[in-house]
Amino acid sequence: MKISKAAFLAAILIFAAEAAAPASTARPAAPENFTAADRVLVIAPHPDDETLGAGGAIQSALASGAAVKVVYVTHGDHNEIASLFYLKKPLVRKADFIRSGKIRKKEALAATAVLGLRPSDLVFLGYPDSGLQRIWRKHWGKSKPFRSFLTQISRVPYEEDFSYGKDYTAENVVEDFRKILSDFKPTKIFVTPPFDLNSDHQAAYLFLRLALQDLRDSFPEPAVRMYLVHAEDWPRPKRLAPDAALAPPASLPGGEEAVWERRPLAPAQTVLKADAISKYKSQMAYAKNFLLSFARSNELFAKPPAENLTSAPPPPRTGRAEVEYGEEGGDLKITVRLQEPLDEVGTLNIDVFPYNAGVPFGEMPKYHIRFFGRKLFVSDSARRRKAEGVVYRLDGDRLTVILPGALLEEPEILFVSAETSKEELSLEIGSWKVLRRDGARAPLLL
Repeated sequence: MKISKAAFLAAILIFAAEAAAPASTARPAAPENFTAADRVLVIAPHPDDETLGAGGAIQSALASGAAVKVVYVTHGDHNEIASLFYLKKPLVRKADFIRSGKIRKKEALAATAVLGLRPSDLVFLGYPDSGLQRIWRKHWGKSKPFRSFLTQISRVPYEEDFSYGKDYTAENVVEDFRKILSDFKPTKIFVTPPFDLNSDHQAAYLFLRLALQDLRDSFPEPAVRMYLVHAEDWPRPKRLAPDAALAPPASLPGGEEAVWERRPLAPAQTVLKADAISKYKSQMAYAKNFLLSFARSNELFAKPPAENLTSAPPPPRTGRAEVEYGEEGGDLKITVRLQEPLDEVGTLNIDVFPYNAGVPFGEMPKYHIRFFGRKLFVSDSARRRKAEGVVYRLDGDRLTVILPGALLEEPEILFVSAETSKEELSLEIGSWKVLRRDGARAPLLL
């Protein structure tokens, strides 16, 4: 029987780990933070994210007797680089993308089987790879469904998927999240953060937060932890280093205040994680060193920060530019501190999505604020109209935007984002925050 290179490597690592450890610890014990009563939900924007970010946690949860479910929001079917390396052809036709998605699903089944999961533990939604952020920003309410530019697909095409036939709309994504959460009632959730550099990873977090907000009285509050996959020049070193520690990235725009938990993995867990990663052959074909660099002696998780929108002056900040959100006389005050003044070349985009319990989120305003050429443009995409009354001040390296409280409709929380076309202008390039107003009731995310 022919033995694959990955299996041979795994066997060597297992032998080394068992030789170095007492027999009683050859198989890793479940960590104290998982019990048989736990119901663990892992949100994976693409197949492979679950293994890269939480492959060890999945093993530990299963070892404790906990129930584990993985939800794949997309099939990862829009990775043209992987297609060129693995399939030796570009993604051009609709059939090409669907074939790519089926390959990724097959790989997910193989990888999670290594970790100990069954096919029935996996849920595939089938929403568009590289389209989740666009859906979150633009496709609410009466807006038409998102349509892929290349494939012209506007609804879930995979017949076996949980969301088969559903239009690519934000309401449908949230509805599916709520359905899964209500049925499974997780006690612990692992998800990618809103400051991950991949836009689908940001959107997965936002859809989860919105669904949890809607369901906050339906079941006990789950503990939510975030796992990072994409950051600048990270992880280091980019290669298989099972004995090395996985440290947080040195630079993390939008996530500077994250407090990271380092959860150690037993050597045998790291071996199984590396073996599971190797099952993603289409991704290993072009990013092998990056993927295997997640098979380390620990995993990293962060708790979502409890960010309150208050009228108190913001705490002193250090570093380069910053975006600060505050409340002033019931109005939303957004201050952007720049390294250099904006000019006709620099474009600043700010999104403000207010939330109120009992009001469908798609019917709430969706404000898009765009500063270009020293002029401010504000629109409400939910109502398809311009927003009146927004004012701004530009003083050298500081831009202040005031959004009147009447436009916000007295929200409990705000989903906000700021990004610019000049990378050096803002630290929060494309990252999102979920801000709770003083006195508002929102999930604690323990």
